[in-house]
Amino acid sequence: MLTEVYPTLGESDCERITAGLLAQPINTVSSLSYLAVAIGLLIWAGRTGHWSSGLAWYAALLATVGIGSVDFHGVGTPIAQWLHDLPIVALLILGVVTPAVRWRRGQSMFPGAGPIGLGMIGIVAGAGLLAFVLGGTGSALCRPDDLWQFHALWHILTAVVLGGWAVALYVGTPKLVGHGTPER
Repeated sequence: MLTEVYPTLGESDCERITAGLLAQPINTVSSLSYLAVAIGLLIWAGRTGHWSSGLAWYAALLATVGIGSVDFHGVGTPIAQWLHDLPIVALLILGVVTPAVRWRRGQSMFPGAGPIGLGMIGIVAGAGLLAFVLGGTGSALCRPDDLWQFHALWHILTAVVLGGWAVALYVGTPKLVGHGTPER
């Protein structure tokens, strides 16, 4: 068990909290995976014409999750907890409400993914959940000073899941041309 007294932020995520700009260096750096996936989604959307306001909001929230997670595990500003938690909740709401609204309208809930794609997202999400459990401070596999941190793997896997979910939600939706006009 950890015997040091830690600040509130990140104390449940196993990696030892140190003084300095990167309180939990590995968890901080792995948090950039959310930002990388968000930027990748926007670049992909711009190149393929799958740009939509829904995807833009989703990518903005995902980028904010990354920024909040970097703050949470790194600097730990006074707003870190809020910046970490609120965009996650908002992103999850968007990711659940969008297919629910489509279902209610009789539209395809996931135009960009069939059963195999959704199954793969589910498998990676399950691996992410396992990494989250193994990455907890109380876990038997918690090694606070190791370079390998299961919580960092959680960041990477959930970034992949959230990117896959964005593709499932927004690929196959009408491409926009001009000023937000759907292509026919």
